[in-house]
Amino acid sequence: MTEAILPMDQGEHNKQAKQIVYERHTLRPNSNFIRVLDVRPIPKDATKDVPVECSLRVINLDHKPDFTALSYVWGDTDDKRSIVCDGALFEVTENCYSALWHLSKKLQGLVIWVDAICINQDDRNKEKEWQITLMGEVYTKARKCMRGWERATIGPIK
Repeated sequence: MTEAILPMDQGEHNKQAKQIVYERHTLRPNSNFIRVLDVRPIPKDATKDVPVECSLRVINLDHKPDFTALSYVWGDTDDKRSIVCDGALFEVTENCYSALWHLSKKLQGLVIWVDAICINQDDRNKEKEWQITLMGEVYTKARKCMRGWERATIGPIK
């Protein structure tokens, strides 16, 4: 009996594309390397239908990198929006999306660390576990820390 080859559903396709993006930007285990997002600017006169687009890259916290760290409440995990990261769709909470959208509109040329995207939340190789231990250092070494917890409520921490 032959097995039918079924087309991949969109969710599975997005999951695989996302995994490829993380593999392209691999982190050395138990190191001071993190991923950051280079967020493309959104025009100041843009409407909400202009999507957040970004790319990931790896940086070393020991080399005094210039980046902003975002602290926010995840919010309702069922309330999702998509961003485009290195050509793949990444689902994030509405709160995360709103903070990124408003910051990329306000701050042209944004380099930012956001836990929900920069840490592979689906990783089975313990990446999430050891990256969480770096979070204090991430916030300490960030040039700026921004907070955003509800739609469009954004302000500096440091």
